[in-house]
Amino acid sequence: HTLGFAGIAVVLLAVFATLERRIANPILPMRVLAIRSLTGASAARALVFTGISTAFFIGVLYLQHIRGYGAFETGLAFLPTTFVLGVLSSGITARLMARFGPRNLLVVGMTTIMVALSLFAIADGHTSYFPGLLAGYALLGLGGGMSFLPLLTISMSDVPIADAGVASGFSNEVMQIGGALGLAAVGTIATGHAQVLVSAGDSLQSALTASYDLAFVLAAASVAAGLAVVLSVLRPGMVRTGPEQAPAEVEEAEAA
Repeated sequence: HTLGFAGIAVVLLAVFATLERRIANPILPMRVLAIRSLTGASAARALVFTGISTAFFIGVLYLQHIRGYGAFETGLAFLPTTFVLGVLSSGITARLMARFGPRNLLVVGMTTIMVALSLFAIADGHTSYFPGLLAGYALLGLGGGMSFLPLLTISMSDVPIADAGVASGFSNEVMQIGGALGLAAVGTIATGHAQVLVSAGDSLQSALTASYDLAFVLAAASVAAGLAVVLSVLRPGMVRTGPEQAPAEVEEAEAA
């Protein structure tokens, strides 16, 4: 069923692209897709969102199935992530981006996310929340806070004002759909790994721990792929953010 629906989706996408090329006022003009900074940053957003989504989705399963946390305790465990994200969104990220540039800040942010996911990948049922997991959740918020705004800024940097709305919608859809597909793929691979281990005689607890660790490794690999896109496709100098315009545009994007 999954492959069948995927095939239908591909056909519908091809039909949509064909119609868009022929009509006078397309919903998604092909000229928008030719903007390298938009497509590159959107792809990177999807890959980063896959990593972040995995951290939350698999993280909840790890805390509840391996650590035995309840719903309230699980929510508290994620507080460092949301706290750091909130602090950075108060304007700190905007100032850092204006000073160091979106691309440089993005490299640091995505690397930080990978470090956080690596900490989760080496955790097991005996890993204490402090300092290991706490550091991971704090770093996840730090990396996310330094990545989201620069990616949005880069994606819109070369888009003409007339196409700003459709370009923003395109970038957000790529992020959401790509992240959802990425998380589904990670979850499927991790589940298959757990089933293989159980069939080989491992305990369910051990198999789940190994599968969650694998999921975090795959999530880190997804973010690494996003970083590769940033370094190869989004070269220095592509993003035009002059000192006189950067603060206003950055603050407007962050507020959105």
